[in-house]
Amino acid sequence: MERGQHLGKVLEGEPVAAPTSRLAVCLAGMTVRRYAALMPGTKRKVTLYVDEDVLRAARVRAARTDKRDSEVVEAALRAYLGFEVVASVWARSDLGEVEAMRLAVEETHAVRAQRRAARGS
Repeated sequence: MERGQHLGKVLEGEPVAAPTSRLAVCLAGMTVRRYAALMPGTKRKVTLYVDEDVLRAARVRAARTDKRDSEVVEAALRAYLGFEVVASVWARSDLGEVEAMRLAVEETHAVRAQRRAARGS
């Protein structure tokens, strides 16, 4: 796939390869944010295997904060996965989604060009 085709797919919202640069990872949160806005409160039942001490600590935290076990686990996962960081970055940003994606693509190309130049290829 040529660069122009890839950029077109990105800007049209089609699936692309996983982000590799730090900026691209931040912008990938855009999709998470959009999904969260479109699907508030959507939950799925899952089965997880965790150590007994982790489960016990989660249940104690849930009891002390008057929350469900699942709420504590979800909050921990959201914190670990950086959902709040992405949300705070987007709250401070005045870029639109298309403009942000263009910037990410430009930065990715610039970084790759620098790496190629450093390798001498």
